[in-house]
Formats: sequence, C-alpha cells, structure tokens
Amino acid sequence: MFKLITKFNWVKWNPFNFLNFSNQITDPARHALTQLSDTQLLIGSLAYTALFLAIGLVSFRRQNV
Repeated sequence: MFKLITKFNWVKWNPFNFLNFSNQITDPARHALTQLSDTQLLIGSLAYTALFLAIGLVSFRRQNV
C-alpha cells in the first residue's frame, strides 16, 4: 500500500491507511510512509468511524432481525 501511496497521492486517504495512526504516534518516521500528519490521521479516523457507523445503522435499521 505504501508504494501505491507514493505513486498515487489519493490512495493515502483510504481507510486502511488510517489504521497506522497508533503506529505513527509511537514512531514518527511512519509519516514518510503514510504521508499524513497525526492530526489528519486522527480526524480521518474519526470521520471514517462515523461514516461506517452511519452506514451500518442505516443498513441494519431496515432489516427485521
């Protein structure tokens, strides 16, 4: 994934890149790999969390379980 990030700049915004947030906090050298700041990773992680929770809420609210 990190090689794709260097080739295509938009790939750094995929949800799997935000899983590196805790690793980047402990090892600042990961900034070169993720190409996102700690603040961007935090806000992006919160945004993706809200997005996926909303998608789950909408999809499971429509089903009778």
